[in-house]
Amino acid sequence: MGCVPSTIDNDTKKTNESVADGNIITNIEPIIKSNKGALVLYASESGTSEGFARDMAKKLPISTRLICMNQTSSKELLKEERIFVIASTYGEGEAPSNGQNLYFDLLECRENGCKFDNLTFSVLALGSSKHVDLCNFGRNFDKLLHELGGSRIEEVQLADKMADLRQMDVYKAWFKRMKKWVKMKEYGLNGDYNEEEENDEDEESLAKNFKLSYKSVENDEPQLIYALEKVHNRSIASCRVISVTKLQSPSSEKQTILVKLLIPTSIQHKPGDHAVILPPNPHDEVERLMSFISDPPNKHFNIEEMIRGKWIEQDRLPSCSLQRALTWYLDIMATPSKEFLLSLKQFAKHDEDRELIGIWTDVGELEWRSGAPTLADTLSFLKSVKVPTAWLLSVLPLQSHRSYSVSNSSSVNPNEMHIMAAVVEYEAGGKVRNGLCSGWMSTLQPGDMVPAGHRSMASFHLPKNPKEPVIMVGAGAGLSPFRSFWQERYCNREEAGPSLLFFGCRNPDYDDLVRDERQDLEDKGIIENITAYSRHGPKMYVQDAIKLHQDRLYDLLINQKAHIYICGDASVASGVRKAILEIFMDKMAISDAEAKKFIRKMRSENRVHEDVNNIKHANNALIIK
Repeated sequence: MGCVPSTIDNDTKKTNESVADGNIITNIEPIIKSNKGALVLYASESGTSEGFARDMAKKLPISTRLICMNQTSSKELLKEERIFVIASTYGEGEAPSNGQNLYFDLLECRENGCKFDNLTFSVLALGSSKHVDLCNFGRNFDKLLHELGGSRIEEVQLADKMADLRQMDVYKAWFKRMKKWVKMKEYGLNGDYNEEEENDEDEESLAKNFKLSYKSVENDEPQLIYALEKVHNRSIASCRVISVTKLQSPSSEKQTILVKLLIPTSIQHKPGDHAVILPPNPHDEVERLMSFISDPPNKHFNIEEMIRGKWIEQDRLPSCSLQRALTWYLDIMATPSKEFLLSLKQFAKHDEDRELIGIWTDVGELEWRSGAPTLADTLSFLKSVKVPTAWLLSVLPLQSHRSYSVSNSSSVNPNEMHIMAAVVEYEAGGKVRNGLCSGWMSTLQPGDMVPAGHRSMASFHLPKNPKEPVIMVGAGAGLSPFRSFWQERYCNREEAGPSLLFFGCRNPDYDDLVRDERQDLEDKGIIENITAYSRHGPKMYVQDAIKLHQDRLYDLLINQKAHIYICGDASVASGVRKAILEIFMDKMAISDAEAKKFIRKMRSENRVHEDVNNIKHANNALIIK
């Protein structure tokens, strides 16, 4: 569950029993007998890396321990001989929140001359090429272990979320090589080892390997906030809605909302940080899905899994009811992946359902995905498929949290956290769909409870010296963090340097977000406003406004050493980067390569800051975790 360490200790012949805390899996007979085990180490923000790590720890043919990075230290890693690392990258090259402490600990260890001479390791790095530094944290972690003296099994493997070869496929190929390495290199197995590797995937997907263990006491379901903390391994608090305000005209085609939350003292946010929201699945969709499940909705259970001949209680979900699991813990809204659909074949009683699954996973895949069908939609088409509940709850991915830029300064609004969010709405399969979290937040009323936390975004914080100029660039809801910036600058107005804002929207009558607030601060000399309207007067995007005011921008960046902050979607960020590149080429009379080198220098000086949103709301894949 979350980052609680687990051991799949395959070197013992004891009967199946659990240690005191119930979170360590023990006493599973190994396939290969050896005094050497392996540590599977992960850092995960959304749960993908954790899912791969759990899979690896379960399937390696030796004794394994599964540990999240924030559950260990450099001192502990010095004892290890074999580590397999699966690490995600968050945002613009940052470590996941549960990987930061260990990384800094290892950096300090390197400075003190520590050596990991006995360590052999391999790293699988996950990330997205829409960000500037693909898989940056995983690559840096690999480099650091190597600099500490560790020996690589192979070069770091990159799993790009945006590539044609999906992260799941990259993981499977990497795992297969690591498994072969364990058998062939460490144990000298020369082809006479007769394990049926091809059965690995089948064994995981078989429904007989999962069962529900119902609880005799019905009042032992943990409190929701506590349970969410355990599931997601992050600090979560019960926050109350103060207000939800629509920021755009009712005539606008889109809607942006400002959600104000009353927060406990445990949440201490700074301008530039992220609010972390854990939304529930829609009630109607939960009810639809439960109509395909025969198990009672409110009876509490634990899930047990057969691992190498022994029933082991899973620690992924707390003891809970089906209703709560489908509402709060699991992702039921994503479109089922190819692997998931193929797994459904084992439950199809009619040939026509198996044929339909075959079409969805072959020639008709693109058409199928274009409709963004949910899990309930999928099961409604497969009339003869009866999915076992224990299997389904075991393979569904955990619900992902949603991150939004904090839109207020605690210096102005103590005990509050504001979120400015675009309400996502899109059409798929002839239906109008809403974003899970933004749609839910738009319906909230004062007093409603919101499970929320916050994530420090040190790379997007204001300069430590308030006298240093800042340039803010954003479009639409990308304005959100800059509202916290100008509030903070207002509080430090006696010392604050110039603050230049480039904001892009469509129409001044419909979409000019918090215009009165911005105008008031401009009148007070706190910020300088430059707004680009793409559907009013001469069409202008935010990158066009930057080029139009290039003299001002160039002076701030070059002569006054300003910091520039870019927030918004990937297309906005790309356009802004290109505009700045062209300005440098023109003003400095240098080549494209030289201008890029200069921007890299600015990045190394920590003067270029980006918070880029790459979330896609259609065709998200539901994969087996």
